[in-house]
Amino acid sequence: MKKLHQGGGGEKGGGAAGDVAQLDAQIALHYGVPYAASVMAFDPVQRLLAVGTLDGRIKIFGGDNIEGILISPKSMPYKYLQFIQNQGLLIAVSNENEIQVWNLEFRQLFHSSQWDTNITAFSVIEGTFLMYLGDENGLLSVLKYDLYDGKLQKMPYNVSIHSLAEAAGVPLLDTQPIVGILPQPNTLGTRVLIAYEKGFLVLWDVSEDHAIAVRGYGDLHMKGQVTGAQTHASEDQIDNVDENEEEREICSLCWASRGGSTVAVGYITGDILLWDMTAVSSRQGKQTDVSSNVVKLQLASGSRRLPVIVLHWSAGSAKDTTKGGKLFVYGGDDMGSEEVLTVLSLESSNGLESVRCASRVDLKLDGSFADMILIPDTGVPDKIRTSALFILTNPGQLNFYDGGALFSARKSEEEYAQPEAQKFPVVVPTIDPSITVTDMYSLTGREHPSISLKANCRTSNIREYEMAFDWWGS
Repeated sequence: MKKLHQGGGGEKGGGAAGDVAQLDAQIALHYGVPYAASVMAFDPVQRLLAVGTLDGRIKIFGGDNIEGILISPKSMPYKYLQFIQNQGLLIAVSNENEIQVWNLEFRQLFHSSQWDTNITAFSVIEGTFLMYLGDENGLLSVLKYDLYDGKLQKMPYNVSIHSLAEAAGVPLLDTQPIVGILPQPNTLGTRVLIAYEKGFLVLWDVSEDHAIAVRGYGDLHMKGQVTGAQTHASEDQIDNVDENEEEREICSLCWASRGGSTVAVGYITGDILLWDMTAVSSRQGKQTDVSSNVVKLQLASGSRRLPVIVLHWSAGSAKDTTKGGKLFVYGGDDMGSEEVLTVLSLESSNGLESVRCASRVDLKLDGSFADMILIPDTGVPDKIRTSALFILTNPGQLNFYDGGALFSARKSEEEYAQPEAQKFPVVVPTIDPSITVTDMYSLTGREHPSISLKANCRTSNIREYEMAFDWWGS
């Protein structure tokens, strides 16, 4: 401050304007969600939420209202953000393909590595220090974070799209970027679903180097579409698909079953296909009937629809975890439609052919969509159900939906009530966050003389977030 008052340390008349620019001014504290927030990650064990921004910052939210901010040496957007669970380590991938490893205990950037090609898909294998990485050339690579060395190591294992296609017996004419990587549940990362841009899907066994199942638009001899997903769909509506339909670009994907037997894939056309990944591919000559391998789910009936760019899945009740769940969709509606996040309740009694949409809820967005994340229920084995939903919108708005209210089944012909969102508190509680206010003040002198202002603030908006994250302490 002395240097500011003196104009930069000049001898008599004050320093030049350039002296002030030499000050190493840094953000010491930050409260709330940054305006440039764009991507989120969650650690279900330590109950930590990370929010990455477009300018190289990462905001961490933890228990007991603890907040922290990490600032990258480079001001650059993040496109992937994932925790190495229960290790206090956060992996961040920037738009410039720099892979960063942040240590949350020390609040420091422990390691960074520049990747040579454009990273188009990324996934940390749960319960390990390993991670899959896909690039623009269709190459699948494996990285490992060495906890003792503190560095990322590139493992000798990798699979190119051409060697994979050859092993799967699929002819490919050109190179395709990998657009999605999903380790199959309950396989410890040894089986991984790889999605390529032009609709090519492969469930790959890493330990045995062979394809378990291969899917693509060449298999679209499907029976019809899931009924009830459209806003005004009739129960008997069937949309037959042309067998000669061209390949379409994949925009998003997620597992749509507990054990990884079904995958939901969103396309640039606005379609959502549910693929059965358990049967052997027809391209390998071991299956003749592929009509039961895939069904189509369509949110709107228009000819021009928005791409399906986000898909997430939450399993159903504890008794019926294998027979249905909730599919969260961003996109798929007609061009020009109101921006919403759609929640579909899917039910199935006997395989894909029996899948139906029991209900549809459209969550109106407070701003343009940036990202969403599901908070798993720690009281359920395998954390397959969701206790809360966070939706991040621009500029820097974080909305919370309680899972109980969001997933409550209401069998009625009337339209489902819009669940109420709780907004993340944005008011700074004190001028100087290092000061703790301990005095007790009565809200009213007569009606509630024993209620303090502090207690009232804690029970207004914070309670919902404490329940969602299982805050420790009070």
